[in-house]
Amino acid sequence: MLAATSLLSCNKDKNETEIIPVSNAPKYKIVDFKSKPDTYTYDQYGRQVKIVSFDGSRLEIAYSKNKVIKTQYDASGIVSNTTIIELNADGLEAKVYNKDIPANFTLYEYNADKTFSKVTAVYNGATTVNQYYYSGGNQDSVRYSTNGNWYLTNVYEYYIDQPCVQKPENSGITWYRAPSKLMCKTLTHKNPDGTGIKEDYVYEYNAQGLVSKVTETTPTSTVIGYYTYY
Repeated sequence: MLAATSLLSCNKDKNETEIIPVSNAPKYKIVDFKSKPDTYTYDQYGRQVKIVSFDGSRLEIAYSKNKVIKTQYDASGIVSNTTIIELNADGLEAKVYNKDIPANFTLYEYNADKTFSKVTAVYNGATTVNQYYYSGGNQDSVRYSTNGNWYLTNVYEYYIDQPCVQKPENSGITWYRAPSKLMCKTLTHKNPDGTGIKEDYVYEYNAQGLVSKVTETTPTSTVIGYYTYY
């Protein structure tokens, strides 16, 4: 996913002193999967600041120098989790961790085009590494291993006639990686023993060319999601 941004300053790190407004791309208003809608709110710069879930729980997002702070509240208003996102010089997530458990963390590395190259997660002493591979501007596979042992590969196929229109700026996010160029058609989870599960994606678009509905199908389930925009 690609966050298109407008910069207020060109001579400093993007996250050091400036505010990075999100592009004026249409923003999600309500995202509804399984009749459990989430409602999105943004600040004057187009940045995501709150998501309120169907059950009254909510996620609030605050921005500060070199950091994004995500605070999860349960339906009664009690804080259940606080996530710290440390940003790199390009304003992209570099390290993510729970405020109360900093020994567990995730590190993000990027290619020159701001796509993921590697993600390393340390959790309770185990290290999981995700290696990303690309073809023609699209993420074609991700290989997952824990403590050096390969356990899963995700393989992607794309619609050649459907350019990617779901990007970070649609959700007011500035810190996420660049997306693939095309919309995902299938995702196959492949296990080392040769077994796997395939997911199929079918999209419907509104008059503005934005995704209004997505149908995700596996051999055992179908999930439908709806999107409305501000």
